[in-house]
Amino acid sequence: MSQEINKKEDRMGFEFEELVTKELKGAIITVIKERLGGYGSPMSKMVDEVVLQNTSLIKDLLRESITESFSKEEFRNEIKSAFAHTLARSLMADYKGEIEKQANALRQQPDFRARVILAIENLVNESMQ
Repeated sequence: MSQEINKKEDRMGFEFEELVTKELKGAIITVIKERLGGYGSPMSKMVDEVVLQNTSLIKDLLRESITESFSKEEFRNEIKSAFAHTLARSLMADYKGEIEKQANALRQQPDFRARVILAIENLVNESMQ
């Protein structure tokens, strides 16, 4: 029985040490993050210094990267597509009421409705063949 008590005490001691170690590690990490990443941190100043020292290299890399990107047809097509999409969304938002008003006016015209019905019938018939 005394062996069981000793084992329990050993296990509790081990768990306690593990808990303390874990909490200490967490506290140390928190302090390091605060010191290096917080307002006025020395790390920010060091990064600023290094960036300033390498400004011409960074500019060259940016210039090269942008030039390469714009020379690729895939990139240019992606830009065109994104621009067209943004423009279409903007126009739809700006003229949504007008578009709905015109659509409603067309729906009221019997000849337009008849043409739409015929077009739908033709599509259905073609897909059934």
